[in-house]
Amino acid sequence: MSLLNLNSPEGRSPRGRKSSRVWMGFGLIIAVLGLGSTFAANIQINNDETSEFGQGLTQTVYCGSESPYEITVTPVSAFVNSTTNPGSDAVAPTWTSFTGTKGNFVEVDDDSSSKYRSIVQYQNPATGAVINNQAGYWIKTRNSSSDNDIYKGSSSNTSPNGFPIFVPQERVNGDYGYYRYTNWVDGFFSGGRDAVPPSTTPSKFELGAVKITNIPSACVGVDFVISGYGSGSSPLKLSEALDVTEIAANYDSDGSPEFSFDRTTPGVTPGNEGDITVTQDEGSLKFTFATGSGRLLSDDLTKIVVETQENIVG
Repeated sequence: MSLLNLNSPEGRSPRGRKSSRVWMGFGLIIAVLGLGSTFAANIQINNDETSEFGQGLTQTVYCGSESPYEITVTPVSAFVNSTTNPGSDAVAPTWTSFTGTKGNFVEVDDDSSSKYRSIVQYQNPATGAVINNQAGYWIKTRNSSSDNDIYKGSSSNTSPNGFPIFVPQERVNGDYGYYRYTNWVDGFFSGGRDAVPPSTTPSKFELGAVKITNIPSACVGVDFVISGYGSGSSPLKLSEALDVTEIAANYDSDGSPEFSFDRTTPGVTPGNEGDITVTQDEGSLKFTFATGSGRLLSDDLTKIVVETQENIVG
């Protein structure tokens, strides 16, 4: 199968097996540039006014014949309406009190309030209120009662190794100590939510599809490869979900085109089957991008490139 070339209608034959390109621009000028030894030309459309989606561009091509054929490449824009999110008010969290059974008083010292004492930021287990300078002791468990279960080092505002529990200091009958608890479960906050301000998503146009029409029978079995470009020289992602810069489809006579995200490897990347649909009618191929697939914004697109190659995808 001969390759599709972008020679002028005078009928110059393609040279070699290099790909040809149709460059579709959506600015003031559309450049149509063949590769290799094919001829180059500049085409002005719309009297130098901006080209719009849906108009299409017709270009003379060859598919294994000395006679020229014309195909039309038409980008199809998809309008996405603006959406408004009403937002929501803040919701205060709810404190769930601790659970446990209060046990006996454990004496630490009957004279000095500072023996083994630390000063820390402490959360009241019954109310959730935070006390910045709470006096108390570091112990091994909330039910600790042995003298060896109390941390006896220098005062510490963070839990020492082996003594993870802080208990507030109490005074009973002139003695300093703390109360034991069994079946202890810490209190906790839950159900809080920050305020969400209202927001509006602006309307936009996205690249919804690319349609190639007027494909002659001489192009049956040829792969058509599409890609998109902005102002730079690197191709753009055709959609965020696909994460690809080109899609190749085989124009086959059976009406069920095979397509690929890699022009050298047949098949579609698993997991992306629903993000792109390629359909074929007599004389046409249509590449359709799914809603919600992160389609390319129309404003970012300067040109669409259509290339042909011998059958690899099919």
